[in-house]
Amino acid sequence: PVDAFYIALYHPKTEDIVFPLFLDDNKPVPTDGVKATDPGSVTAHIIRSRETVYIPDDSSPDEDLPPLFHVGGKTVRAYLGVPMIVRDQIIGAISIQSYEPNTYTDEHIRLLQTIAVQAAIAVEHARLLMLLATPATVHVHDVQATILHLLGINHERLTYRFQGRDFRLTDVAGHVQHKLLV
Repeated sequence: PVDAFYIALYHPKTEDIVFPLFLDDNKPVPTDGVKATDPGSVTAHIIRSRETVYIPDDSSPDEDLPPLFHVGGKTVRAYLGVPMIVRDQIIGAISIQSYEPNTYTDEHIRLLQTIAVQAAIAVEHARLLMLLATPATVHVHDVQATILHLLGINHERLTYRFQGRDFRLTDVAGHVQHKLLV
C-alpha cells in the first residue's frame, strides 16, 4: 500500500529541491523544499547519489542514510525513493511510503523505477513546453494538464478529496495543449 507519495524536482543551478506534489493519507501536504547539499535529507541523498533508496523499516535505520523526515500525522515505516533521470541528467525523485514496515518488494522497486523514467520524460517535456510558452499563451493549469497527459493520466478524472470536496489538480480550467506536443 501507498500511504504517502511525493514527486520532488531538482533545480541544479540553485541546488534547490522542491515538492510540487506531496500527498500523505490522500491529503496534500505543503512541504518546504531542501537543498541538494542537505546531509539530513533522504531526497537530497537520492539526488546526489542518483540511486534508488529502499528503507524497509525506519525503526531500524541504515546508518549510511539520513533519518526519514515525517510531514504527515502518522509515522512512515517503509520508504522507497527513486531518482528521475532523463538524458543522463538528474531532474528529481519520486517516492512512495507506507505506514507498515517491509511493505515493498523487488517488483515494487522495478515498477517505481519504470514510472520514474516516464515521469522524468514528462517533466522534461513540460519544462521545454514552458520555455516555448509565455504566461499570456499557456496557463499553469494547461501546463499541468499537459504534464498529466504525457504521464497517461486524464486530468479531468484525477481528483483528491480535501475538506469534504473533490478537487482537480488542474482546477476547472486546464486543457491539454496538443499543438505544443511533438
